[in-house]
Amino acid sequence: SNMDHHIYPGLSVSAQTLIKHGVILGTGELDIVAAACCDEYDITIKEFKSRTRLRTLADARKIFYLICRRDLHKFTCQRLGTYTGRDHSTVTVAVQRAAELTEIDRSFRVKYNHAKMIARQRLKLNGYEFNGMPEAQI
Repeated sequence: SNMDHHIYPGLSVSAQTLIKHGVILGTGELDIVAAACCDEYDITIKEFKSRTRLRTLADARKIFYLICRRDLHKFTCQRLGTYTGRDHSTVTVAVQRAAELTEIDRSFRVKYNHAKMIARQRLKLNGYEFNGMPEAQI
């Protein structure tokens, strides 16, 4: 991340602790979920948002869309498309495909569940409600 790794003067101890432990302060939910998906596939946010259609990048995006649509269920396909530089119909198809993959592809399902768990933890740490479903079983 482009956050400086020194502690900022004038911040409360609790805020300093949050920064030290990699909590993303003042960043939107989409950034937090995207970062969890990027971590899962060991890619950068720049790669994630790029036009590149490598399998790992495409899978990371699919998982992102599925978490945002099915679990957070508060973002439109239009909004998710704008965030990732795609149109809403691309997102709609990707969500359907991702849902299928969780049913038939075990490794995809494991990555989805893990990314969702990490996203949920980070959203909570950052004060966001994760009003999704209860923890899925892998």
